[in-house]
Amino acid sequence: MNGILRKLVAVLAHSTRALAAAIAEHFPRRTRMTHPKGGFYIWAQLPENLSGLRLYHAALERLKAEEEIDGIILGGTELPLILTEPEIEGIPLLDTTRLHVEEAVSQLLL
Repeated sequence: MNGILRKLVAVLAHSTRALAAAIAEHFPRRTRMTHPKGGFYIWAQLPENLSGLRLYHAALERLKAEEEIDGIILGGTELPLILTEPEIEGIPLLDTTRLHVEEAVSQLLL
């Protein structure tokens, strides 16, 4: 393994450990984590009586009240698949994939 790849693996491993620590500290008790072999992902499973979408809505409400946020950036491709409404609790959801594609198409059509 060359130096750049070795450094990347170390950075990703550190990020994965930090994410696992954050899940352990901030997610509800009885949340289970699985660390697939050979990867830098963590599968988190909430307790059966909890809805991830409900927790997401509650977090948005708290952020809106405490941090006075103006919008939420849905960075990635998965979140827009489950968060299909244009806003939640009056907070606009910004789908970066859609925004980038729309801009690229508009530039191509100039």
